[in-house]
Amino acid sequence: MCATETTIGRMKIGDKLLFGAYGVSNDDPHPILWLKGTPNGDFITQDVVDYIAFDARERNSESYSIRNWGNSSYPHSNILSFLNSGNSQWWFATHPNDESPDDNGYALRDRRFGYASHFGFLYHFEDYETSAIVLQEITVGDAAIQALIRLPSFDDILGPERFKLFSKKGVRAHGTSDFFDGRGIRLGFSPESFIEFWLSSPSPQDDGKATIVSRSATFQKQYPYAGSGLRPVCTLRPDTVVELDDNGVFHVKPSELDRKVFTDDELMALLGMARP
Repeated sequence: MCATETTIGRMKIGDKLLFGAYGVSNDDPHPILWLKGTPNGDFITQDVVDYIAFDARERNSESYSIRNWGNSSYPHSNILSFLNSGNSQWWFATHPNDESPDDNGYALRDRRFGYASHFGFLYHFEDYETSAIVLQEITVGDAAIQALIRLPSFDDILGPERFKLFSKKGVRAHGTSDFFDGRGIRLGFSPESFIEFWLSSPSPQDDGKATIVSRSATFQKQYPYAGSGLRPVCTLRPDTVVELDDNGVFHVKPSELDRKVFTDDELMALLGMARP
């Protein structure tokens, strides 16, 4: 039976899409399940995929709060760089005194929140998947930034213009099975736990803290060098072709040029022929 084809633009709010892959362990990626959040093609992961710091302490910063708790500015954050990298080594300094979120015991509140040695979030995405993501320009405070993958904002989750998805579905999220098996159990979470997750929105008090959606679905603040859940957002091109599987989940359809082709040896083996 042929798979049912449609497009991202024709998917309904709340429809599920398997898109890209991520693993708490670099070498064990798992498909990411996203939910369609808006008619514009905004998607958010169904679950929290990891639990990491927003930003590391910057020991040479002139700012007391940044030296002690990390940088709460989303445009300057480690987490923004991480989400938008497809490289195995994603970290680079984005501003003076910037430091990586490593697990050396100083940079973060708890070394278990470190991810400097983790592959960039986009590392396990196929080329045809990253090409389906719309580069978005978003404004955070007084700064305008461009991103393929982003943290949700307060307005996306809790504001009056929140994603239509959350008009019929709660905003709280569990962790993926990969997260629970790989990091969550060591942090005291169970598969039934709701997990707080980071937002891109600045603290209204400009007090050096980043912001989160709490486990009780309220807007709260957190020190950047502490840990919280990672629940990313992306926007996909509306004309992207998707296929519906037997479980009611959509997948982006690779173009013929994107499909993997046989090597000569594989083709010979398939035909039952030995190479001379």
